[in-house]
Amino acid sequence: MSDEPIYHRRHLPHYYPPDSVYFVTPRLAGSLPRVRIDEIREQRDLIQTQELKSPEGATEVGRFEKDLHRLDKILEKVDQSCCWLSDSRIAHLVAEAIRFRDGKEYDLVAYTIMPNHVHLVFGIGVPDLIEPVGQIDNLSDKPVSKIMQSLKRHTAREANKILGRRGAFWQDESYDHVIRNSEELERIVLYVLHNPVKAGFVKNWRDWKWSYSRLSV
Repeated sequence: MSDEPIYHRRHLPHYYPPDSVYFVTPRLAGSLPRVRIDEIREQRDLIQTQELKSPEGATEVGRFEKDLHRLDKILEKVDQSCCWLSDSRIAHLVAEAIRFRDGKEYDLVAYTIMPNHVHLVFGIGVPDLIEPVGQIDNLSDKPVSKIMQSLKRHTAREANKILGRRGAFWQDESYDHVIRNSEELERIVLYVLHNPVKAGFVKNWRDWKWSYSRLSV
């Protein structure tokens, strides 16, 4: 892969350096009002600027995690009509699509499927950071933005068939973050797995059917 970082911007800024571990949160269409998206965009602009100044990202851990908690709190309070992922048929479809790409397009680390969003952690070309889970050597060189477009396009089409509906299924972009080191990776995986616990769905993350981790946590 190229050594040059890939930048992508629509409403939110996206920074995709090669050979990295990514934390991505795709959410359902209509799950965030426009004003909230603008607030998150402003916060992400600030974080993005600081991350570029500090490649290790050490000073940005607290700010990122506060931003993430804020996003989840907003998503927990949205209109329940935007919670198609609470349908087990749709959750199963998304889980299968995520797992299908493991070893082909990315090295899957963890995910949790919530009623209106998905937390997903995967790596591409980073054996030192995710060596405990076994780095894949024959991954495609597809950019993260293309991987997510493919994943969302397929699941949107199939989910709409199941639900008998038309129109946008996913928000057109995802919230994302580049994981800088193994300590941050462990914290984020724990955060992802405990999302259903914090939401009150289960008492132990292992009881949530739509969670997965390749790390021992």
